[in-house]
Amino acid sequence: MRANVLTRPLDFLASLRLTLVALVLLGGGVALVIQFEVDATPALAPAIGLLGLNLVSAILVKEKIRSSLPLLLFHLALLTLLVLLALSRATYLKGWATLIEGEAFEQLDGVLHQGPLHPWISPLPLAEGPIQGGFEARFDEEGRRGTTRSLLYQPGTGAPIYIDDTTPLNVEGYRLGVSLNLGFTALLRWVPDNGSAEVLGGVDFPDIISEPDGQGLEWTLPNGEPIWTGLEILSPRKSFFYPEFRVPERYQLVVRHQQQRHPLQEGEALLLPGGQLRFESLHRWIGYEVFYDWTIPWLLATCLLAIGFLGWYLWERVTSTPWNRADQPEYTKEPNDA
Repeated sequence: MRANVLTRPLDFLASLRLTLVALVLLGGGVALVIQFEVDATPALAPAIGLLGLNLVSAILVKEKIRSSLPLLLFHLALLTLLVLLALSRATYLKGWATLIEGEAFEQLDGVLHQGPLHPWISPLPLAEGPIQGGFEARFDEEGRRGTTRSLLYQPGTGAPIYIDDTTPLNVEGYRLGVSLNLGFTALLRWVPDNGSAEVLGGVDFPDIISEPDGQGLEWTLPNGEPIWTGLEILSPRKSFFYPEFRVPERYQLVVRHQQQRHPLQEGEALLLPGGQLRFESLHRWIGYEVFYDWTIPWLLATCLLAIGFLGWYLWERVTSTPWNRADQPEYTKEPNDA
């Protein structure tokens, strides 16, 4: 009686019906992630947890699994796969970074999604990241995007590293791949009136591809004064996109402060409360997609092991079954067979 009380819940948890429910739940979670860009961690956690419980119960209850070494190893590989998937969702990161020439990749500019445990294992900001060199983003006459190729330099040695649309760069576990985003950065120098140190900084304008008419943003000066800056491009769009993306020949920086509009050319400065704001130069920035998931090689290895164990199990079944009916022990000849 006590044994039945203990095994009935396990039998239910090990049932194929529960496996089917968990797989449907997993499919629903994947659909939510793909169609509605829902965070993968909460979307997939219920299905992964249920599948794990189902697998553990099956290993404990199913005599057929425990009596066959390849079948047992196959189920243990599936269980390992689920554990790795759970760790993947808990520690992964997907974000982006933008770099101008001479700038080092040390941290992200934004995070799209990340697992709840990623901040605990993140090596960012990097002590020494690769330094951005030049890049080439090509377009045809109709404005369609061509190939993108970016040059970075290894910190310390200065060795060149080339990456493109299909070749990412691994930086301490972070995969750095070129994105479709491009834009401009205005280098500005703040010269305080009180004689304190000058501050040189960059203002990254939005992606020029997706927001060609939204090249402006609000930010705050080092003295706490709010300000708005915008980039007015006076050259025709095609002239700085074809055959490759570059700094336009004619442009100006527009500064808005207290309802006043001030256009600035390179080298010009604007007097503001507390100091001067000097427009130093305009540069291109290139966008990178940044992805981190340390479990990928382990997931691949575990998948291969699971396939191997399943193949071993199927091979044993095939080879243990006689192909000739006459060799089967339960086969008995009918009188007319003689």
